[in-house]
Amino acid sequence: MLKKVITFFTISLCVFLFLFCIDNVIASGKLTALFSSLRLPDITINHENTDNPANTAIEFSEKDSILLGTGEVDFAGSPEGRITNIEIGMSKIKNIILPAGEEFSTLKTIGTVSDIKGYELAENIRDGKTVMALGGGLCQVSTSLFRAALNAGLKITQRKNHAYAIDFYSPHGTDAAIASPSLDFKFVNSTKHSILIQGEIVGTETVVKIFGINDEKIVKIKGPDVVEQNKNGSFRTVLYQEIYNTDNELLENNTFYSYYQPEARFH
Repeated sequence: MLKKVITFFTISLCVFLFLFCIDNVIASGKLTALFSSLRLPDITINHENTDNPANTAIEFSEKDSILLGTGEVDFAGSPEGRITNIEIGMSKIKNIILPAGEEFSTLKTIGTVSDIKGYELAENIRDGKTVMALGGGLCQVSTSLFRAALNAGLKITQRKNHAYAIDFYSPHGTDAAIASPSLDFKFVNSTKHSILIQGEIVGTETVVKIFGINDEKIVKIKGPDVVEQNKNGSFRTVLYQEIYNTDNELLENNTFYSYYQPEARFH
């Protein structure tokens, strides 16, 4: 019995001394400093250095590169389900490194759209009708990517506008529709270096930024301009992506046509 009492007293004393020490450490601020010193280091992203084969990789950060292009789309006034889908979709556009010459696929990057992944029902265009479907609003992501790639002077390899003009994607002619499994938005990294693609939501805007090393090219975007307006409400637009060298010589002139049908046909 005496042995048990001594053991209990010893354990109680140890617990008391431990709590006393912890309390003093917290009060002195040493515990906060300890945990601060244990935080994860800043993540660095590497890409292949094509200029110097002797170096297999160099740190890819904003200070090593420049902003090649930005794409912004405002979703103010969107219903809750659409906003949820946009947030999930934009969360996939993070720290993406695309090597020179490789193609980016929006559908592949976003992956499977299902309720298990948190997607909700929102308006979508399917089979000639506006319906409620899982992932409605994800074209906000592809449209932001299109505008960023366009401004960055990258080569667009697959892009289609929406069947009818949607106010969220004004100015009309700068949108990019996606629908699994085949309607995708794709572009190629047509620069000589790897690029970094970063997406975020700022207020009520989806923002995609593309960083890379300048190939001494100048990108000029002209339009979109309405080139045909019909009495039934349908219209066509045209948009030009012009790429020049530093001597102001035209290297590329890429044209993007869009045709929008009357919205009433889809309701």
